[in-house]
Amino acid sequence: MELLAAVTGRVTMPGAISKDSTPRLPLSASVLLRRWSRAAPRSLEEAQAQLREASASRERLSRWRRAVPIAIAAVPLLFIGSSALVMLPNADVLILTQEDREVIGLLSVLRTDVPTDRAVQSPEFRRAIETYLAGQHGALLRNPPLWSSAMQGQDADQPELRRLASDIVARYPSVTAEELARSRETIRPILDGVRPSQDSGFARSPLATVLTMMTAIGSSLALFFSIVSSIAVPGGVTTRLIGLALVTREGNEIGRVRSLARTLIAWAPILVWLVSVPAQMDMGPGPGSVLAIGLVFGAMIAGVVWTITAADRGLHDRIARTWVVPR
Repeated sequence: MELLAAVTGRVTMPGAISKDSTPRLPLSASVLLRRWSRAAPRSLEEAQAQLREASASRERLSRWRRAVPIAIAAVPLLFIGSSALVMLPNADVLILTQEDREVIGLLSVLRTDVPTDRAVQSPEFRRAIETYLAGQHGALLRNPPLWSSAMQGQDADQPELRRLASDIVARYPSVTAEELARSRETIRPILDGVRPSQDSGFARSPLATVLTMMTAIGSSLALFFSIVSSIAVPGGVTTRLIGLALVTREGNEIGRVRSLARTLIAWAPILVWLVSVPAQMDMGPGPGSVLAIGLVFGAMIAGVVWTITAADRGLHDRIARTWVVPR
């Protein structure tokens, strides 16, 4: 027994591990060797029992086991992504366009309970607004999705605005080009005020806006659960449940700080993109936002392929200086 303790002590001492070596033993075997280096088993039977327990773990990593934690982490993204695919065809209903906002702004000016200056209170000016709405936005005034929009459903003024729209449509069944031009010139002083800025959010592409919002929500949820998992259990809850462990070069299980750092490195492309989302929403998501999403998830997919192919060490493991071994 003393010889066994001496041998294991020699094997596990820091100088015995070269800089070019990589952990190959399961975590249970490394723990057993360190235990024997400190105190030999009391009997040969005890040593055999401990060896049988340590040898019960798998010796090699399989790619499907490396894929399981990745698949679990991607569940929120897949769920939100499926929801986004359902919502995208109705994006023009869920997100107000520039024309929608102009109609709502002009209808709000016509409301009797909105304070206006004397020019707007005059019948001629109000008639010009109604003529412009009927001639320029007649189709929108008759558009039920505008009034059933989820964003407008929370507006307490929706019934009043809808009543005004129906009234205008009934009183102005047709508007000539000359009447529309005169009305536009008459109400020009207030048009700039009710029209949304070209740089305002949601103004450029409802489809890109919905895609950006849903992707940000799904990514944030997946990132949150991954961070909580890496802090709760070094290496992650799923990693432990399927019999894997994260170790250092010396074969010691990593701590929570390195576990968190490894998770943040793995999610770095998503983190950078999430930081830019508020600016994208302010400018109005467009084709550039969709391209950014494609590039970010392309990088994430490349990392996933690398991790599953290499099995014991993905790119984030190399940066964090960790190895995946059987538990």
